[in-house]
Amino acid sequence: MIVEFLGIGFFSFLMNSINSLFGSEKSLSDIIDKRIENVEAWLRMVEKSRSKNFTKQMYDSIKVYTEQSYKFDYNIINQEEFFS
Repeated sequence: MIVEFLGIGFFSFLMNSINSLFGSEKSLSDIIDKRIENVEAWLRMVEKSRSKNFTKQMYDSIKVYTEQSYKFDYNIINQEEFFS
C-alpha cells in the first residue's frame, strides 16, 4: 500500500513537472489580454477617484495604445518598472 502511494506521488510530481514545462509558455496575445485587463481595472480605479468619467473615445484609445505598444515594443515595455 505504501508503494502504491509512493508511485502515485511520484507520478503526480512527474506530471506536474511536465505540465509546467508546457504551460509556462505564454503567447503574446495572452500577455496582451492580461495587460489590457489590468489597464481596464486601473482605469476603473482612476474613474472612481475622479468626479468626471473618461469618454468612451479616451477609454478605447488607452486600450488600443496599450495593445499596440505591446505588439511593437514588448521587450522594451517589459523592462520598464512602470508596467511591472
